[in-house]
This record gives sequence, structure tokens and C-alpha cells, in this order.
Amino acid sequence: PDFADICSHKGRILTLTGDPIEGERFINLSSTIYESLGPQYNVQRAESMEDLALFYGQMGRYSEAEELLLEILALKRSIPDEAEILIIETLNDLGLLYNDLRRFSKAEQMFNEVVRESEENVGMDHPFYATAKNNLGMIALNRGDFKEAKSSLDDALAKYKIRFGSSHPY
Repeated sequence: PDFADICSHKGRILTLTGDPIEGERFINLSSTIYESLGPQYNVQRAESMEDLALFYGQMGRYSEAEELLLEILALKRSIPDEAEILIIETLNDLGLLYNDLRRFSKAEQMFNEVVRESEENVGMDHPFYATAKNNLGMIALNRGDFKEAKSSLDDALAKYKIRFGSSHPY
């Protein structure tokens, strides 16, 4: 597992420093190692796979990113006693991908799920809740629903202020 962890870190570094092909190779290696170690390493495997999905999105390989994020979501949901925050993280990443692809109804669906999951599992003061409300506000703004946009953005701002204080740069 330590070697897989190092491969994952090295892969992220390589993708950020301009060697995406080698970075992808190391992230894939990390995921493969975690998979071979068995189900007790599914959380680590899912996190490594999520690095790869985000990389695919950055590289414009959107269908691969979507497919992998949906697989990761299913994997995380299948892990007994999985921390909800990790599921929320993947829902948020899917929302961001759909938003980038201008698939606003799918993005809105994911961000609404982030809001629901946050309310039920991590609380409305968690940054994921505020970020999802902010993203929902921006989607509403783009479709011209200014009343809904204002409501979502006001809610996000209030949560950010509670969490970080009014002088934080958010």
C-alpha cells in the first residue's frame, strides 16, 4: 500500500509538471496495486481512481472522466461504513464535470445531491454544502432564474461566513 500511495502522489506531480502520459501511468499503477491488495483497500483505490478521473477531465477526456467518476461513486457506495464525505466529494466532482460540459441539468442534479448528503451526513456548515449552494446559484443565474440564484448564493455566503468568518477571502 505504501508503494501504491507513492505512485499516486508521483502520478499527480507528473501530471501537474507537464508529463501527463507518465503521470497517468503511475496513477493507473497505484489503482491496480490497490485493487490487487483486496477490498480492504477500496477507499484508497477509489481515491487513486478519482485522481485519474480528474486528470482525464483536465486533459479534455470527458467521457472517460464521467465513466470513471460514475464507477468510483458506485465503488464508494458499496464500501461498508464508507465515510459519506468521500461520496459527497465524488458527487461534487461529477457536478463540476457536468457543469464544465454545459450539461446543467445533470450538474444541478449532482449539486442537489451534494446538498442533501451534506444536510444528512456532514452538516450544513460544511464547505461542500456551501460550495454546492454556490454552484446551484451559478446554474440558476445562467438560466436567468435570478430569484433562485440570489437565494442559493445568499445561503452559500452565509455558510462560508459561519465557517470561515467574514474577513476570509473565500
